[in-house]
Amino acid sequence: MVLFSDDYHERAKKLLDDNLALEDVALNYGEIERFTTDDDVSRMLYFHLNAFRGKSAELGWIAVVLDLLGTLDRPKEVAIPFEPPQARQLGLVRGVDARGTLEKALHRAVLLGVVQDYTADYGGQMFTVRIDTVSAERTRRAVEDYVREYTAARSMEIRQRLDAIPSAPLRAFLESVASVLLDFVYGVIEKSRRKALREIWQWARQGHSDSKLRQELLNYLQETEHSRRIEELLKKDQIEVDKWRALADEAISVREVQELKGQVIRSLESTPDHPGLLYLRALCEALLPDGDPDEVASNFRASVRGMSTSYRPAFSNVTMAAWQVLESFDARAPRGIEPALGALEAEGLAPALARVCLKQANDRRILGRAAKWLLDDIVVPLERIA
Repeated sequence: MVLFSDDYHERAKKLLDDNLALEDVALNYGEIERFTTDDDVSRMLYFHLNAFRGKSAELGWIAVVLDLLGTLDRPKEVAIPFEPPQARQLGLVRGVDARGTLEKALHRAVLLGVVQDYTADYGGQMFTVRIDTVSAERTRRAVEDYVREYTAARSMEIRQRLDAIPSAPLRAFLESVASVLLDFVYGVIEKSRRKALREIWQWARQGHSDSKLRQELLNYLQETEHSRRIEELLKKDQIEVDKWRALADEAISVREVQELKGQVIRSLESTPDHPGLLYLRALCEALLPDGDPDEVASNFRASVRGMSTSYRPAFSNVTMAAWQVLESFDARAPRGIEPALGALEAEGLAPALARVCLKQANDRRILGRAAKWLLDDIVVPLERIA
């Protein structure tokens, strides 16, 4: 038996919005009256927000760890107490699990290539930390390799940012690289947890029968030809929209679209910001008879945002990539056109797309909206002159 409480649907939808920053989620969560208006979503977010306390807080703890490690020009072992005085002076211990938070910072230091290994002595309330000689290139390589394990296409943008950071002084370099690393952690890993929570919420809301829930779970768990194709596409440094569209075109029947949707949801748990996956998630939702327009809009918007920000180096032409995904809705999923157009406007891609749409689109809604975009692009500058 599955029991699910969705007593505050609009609040849950807002808290689980793919396009909401973690800081805004925490702010909205803080307005909830605990113990009186809790539901399943708010209870899960309580644990999530305690696990991900925010980039600035984590940077503070990483700075504490670097202080405690001292010079990094030779291999050595360092003993660090579970609650170091430096952390208390910075006010970082108050109200949190100091040992767990410090251990997370040590793990980040491992990812930076600063810490080689560490052990916890619970009797002595100490961490014993082993470090090797630290170099800028080793740190760059460690972070890039970590990112590449999640998504090859995102590693290009990360490498560009890492190469732009001066290698000296070492302490400033490490803090800057830690900032890049945490951007990835909060942009991908944190978001993947929230994405998974949103999908479970959707399953519970839409699963009005045993057979419906069972089928959704099978679509998620089973390995299909779609799984292999998605995995191959995720390994590529460049994101070719036509390859992702070709994969979507293979799903003809409702059953095939449901299977593809299940595989996409599973892949999004590891790469929740990948534009190709988010595009497929939006398209599948638009193709299904009981698809949710809010899901179409949310995923489509996240897809085009990724094209123009984190994944921009993976696209040869962002405007044409955005047109290609919109065109697939024009060709196959007309019920998803309105949410897609709204997403393009929200992400500021409308002016660049206007002329392309007028030349190539068939749907009257796209043509009408493109004409308005083009007119606005002309009228607004004239109004400023006047």
